[in-house]
Amino acid sequence: MARPRSAGRKGWPPGLNRRVNKDSGDAYYTWTNPLSGKEKSLRCTNDFALAVTRAKKANALVAVQLEERAMQGLLVKKTTFEQWCQKYLEIIKARKLRKNTISSRLSLVRKWCHYIGNSFLETLDTKSLSEVIDAEVAEDRARQAQAMLSTVKDIINVAKTKGEFPSAYPNPADAIPTPKAKVMRARLQDIEEFNAILAKAKFAWERNAVLLALVSGQGREDISLAQFRRGADWQAMWERYLDDDSQPMPYSFVDGDTYYATRQKTGALIQIPLSLRLDAIGLTLGDVVSQCRKTGSASRYLIHHDVNCGSCKVGDMVWKDTLSKGFARMRKKSGLSWRGAPPTFHEIRSLSERLYRAQGVNTQLLLGHTEQKMTDLYNNERQPKWKRVSE
Repeated sequence: MARPRSAGRKGWPPGLNRRVNKDSGDAYYTWTNPLSGKEKSLRCTNDFALAVTRAKKANALVAVQLEERAMQGLLVKKTTFEQWCQKYLEIIKARKLRKNTISSRLSLVRKWCHYIGNSFLETLDTKSLSEVIDAEVAEDRARQAQAMLSTVKDIINVAKTKGEFPSAYPNPADAIPTPKAKVMRARLQDIEEFNAILAKAKFAWERNAVLLALVSGQGREDISLAQFRRGADWQAMWERYLDDDSQPMPYSFVDGDTYYATRQKTGALIQIPLSLRLDAIGLTLGDVVSQCRKTGSASRYLIHHDVNCGSCKVGDMVWKDTLSKGFARMRKKSGLSWRGAPPTFHEIRSLSERLYRAQGVNTQLLLGHTEQKMTDLYNNERQPKWKRVSE
């Protein structure tokens, strides 16, 4: 049995809302567009009769649009969201995006199909899409909700260009505000915290990896792939990348007195002198590279296994996920604690930026950022900074 309507709203047209100004006590009226989900002022303060008239007129206009949409649905073959997504995935693969980007997009599309896969494209509205986003936020997945919103916007925009979604109608996802996500992961605050974690290294590769990350300022994947010299395969990898930037970048390497860093994420190429010294820890990049050579194990990789471990043999590269697990183990043994989620291996890069900036090093160049504002994000310690007022 349907829920009885409130007696106080009896006779109100759909979408009409009453609001009260807390300061003046005046009543004003708004109308919610069922197509976009947006609320608009009816500009009739304290005039209920006029508000009803204007809301009815607005509903009549929407009814015409809905009728046109229904008629269009009779004339064209209806496509479900999931059916369109199969075509959409083929389209984005042709964009030559990076492998990780395509994999991430595929995961997000599957999630959308789980929620609304059987819905027809032309029936999608702001309300149904917003409910999905709200459900993700309610589960403390605001970051994922942001990515999902961006993805569904692109899905519908591409559908419009291909004639699968009425081009005359606005993208219903555009009216949904981007969810706000709080930064939960803590930073490594200073070199003392870093040293406390470093002291708990069990294997030589654990110690070498965190030191290389700190002194070079490079990312986890780049460090995992770094080699002692440029191999014969490097140029071929570079040419493949130039022809198709969805292919992986060639690896970082050491040559002479320089560390040639390649950023897998952005394609940046950075020459770092081995003489670069991080004063906070008293080591040059060359010192760390020398330590990587002194594990007693023959290997082409700077960060390599120095003991057999499962399927990994002495000299094998240490995969990026293994780097993260090793750092997490060291962090846990250190006994340190943080508010929120503890820092990950990636936070070494942020600490490196802050320490080098204090020395006067160009950290935007060191980290391979195209924009200074990205480097500034790494410089944020996520701690309250009190500013004292002079007497």
